[in-house]
Amino acid sequence: MEIEKINLKVIMSAFRMKMDISKDFHDLLNKENKYYNFVSIRDDPDFIFSHEFKIWTKLCTKILTSNEDILTNAIIFDRFKFDHIEGRQSLRRLYLGTLSQKNTLKLPKIEGRAQKLIDEKYILFSKKFKIKKDGVIVVAPNRHQWGWYFKNKGTLSNLEQIERTIKIIKENSPLDIELRIHPKTNIDSKLKNIMEKYNVKLNNDTIDELVERAYCVIGDRSTIGPHLYLRGCLLFNFQEDYEHTIVSTICLRDYKLLDPKNLKDEDIPSEETRFEYLELIATLSFSNEEINNGYFLEYIYPILLENKEKFHKLYNKIH
Repeated sequence: MEIEKINLKVIMSAFRMKMDISKDFHDLLNKENKYYNFVSIRDDPDFIFSHEFKIWTKLCTKILTSNEDILTNAIIFDRFKFDHIEGRQSLRRLYLGTLSQKNTLKLPKIEGRAQKLIDEKYILFSKKFKIKKDGVIVVAPNRHQWGWYFKNKGTLSNLEQIERTIKIIKENSPLDIELRIHPKTNIDSKLKNIMEKYNVKLNNDTIDELVERAYCVIGDRSTIGPHLYLRGCLLFNFQEDYEHTIVSTICLRDYKLLDPKNLKDEDIPSEETRFEYLELIATLSFSNEEINNGYFLEYIYPILLENKEKFHKLYNKIH
């Protein structure tokens, strides 16, 4: 029986593609493929593959500015950093058609992959929670100045949402607050004013130090939330659109639990619950090697083929 091929356009001009694709990937694109025809935009591709979000900026800004239920035919990879592990490259986070975890397709579990990521030291996983009840509360916003989430007013990205989160903590917890800024965010005068107003310090800890010092972290769509949760930290999210985030199934939402005296054993996720979450992360995270050698494209092929009609095509004026 002849296999139905998918027409795939790979955007090679993207800066991250130039940095991170290897000769293996070039070779893959130049050979006959069992599952894909590698085509141009003019050939009306079924799907488009890139390491950058500019395709959405140009053609479907609603993906960036809202949580509207739009499933585009763009397969996007972004860096999903677990760089503290010496000698390991970052995994890449898959966004299939949308930034929204709620609106994307639910991918099947890859048997044994979660443990593989632990064994090969792509991800550190702690079997027990490390709850320091006299620790600090760390607010970890997304990149709030030029990142794509800045355009979505419901995320923990803009100054209004950062201040709102700090006020919630102040009203519900006696613990000190520290702000952990995204590495590509500059501390401008407005942010400094908020920090001074609420006596919030800047957090510059390493991840290992943060795991030992923090009572909890307030995270949203950046990597640090899943990262610390898997290391054994409590994770909160108070955004209205939390269901669209990568932390939607694991975050605590009850303001009262910001005060350690209100935290009960049943509020603390079990090892089994956190490993189940790691299994989700394992379906959404791939190494450069797995992308370059064709492993990812082979894995995603039957999923794309079965659900092809659910994706809306974006192919006009893409460069």
